[in-house]
Amino acid sequence: GAGLDIGASPGGWTQVLHNTLCMPTVVAMDPGVLAQRVMTLQGVHHLRAELSSEESVKVLALHAPYSVIVCDASVSNANELLVKIAETFDRVSSLLKKSVDSSERSLDRTIFAWPLCLVVTLKLPYK
Repeated sequence: GAGLDIGASPGGWTQVLHNTLCMPTVVAMDPGVLAQRVMTLQGVHHLRAELSSEESVKVLALHAPYSVIVCDASVSNANELLVKIAETFDRVSSLLKKSVDSSERSLDRTIFAWPLCLVVTLKLPYK
């Protein structure tokens, strides 16, 4: 499967997925800018959009299934982020199930490839 980096900017985890794990396809999702060294890596697709956008759902479906997902996004509400991730994956899954090939047969693709590795780093506020 492909790799997915949620909150990818500037691209550290994207590089790990590409260089260390040798993933042929990595979707780096972040409205921010990726470092130039990451943008030039073959097989890396920068999706400069919010996670729950319609564009994100379509691009995520295009590159599915994912076998490694990392999230190192900076957010003020970790619970809100986790809910947004789950809701987005649900929308992608629904889109994949509705996909049809050229002969109008359902492709019934899945969003995850098993075994799945999921790494979520939650940056909690401190006082």
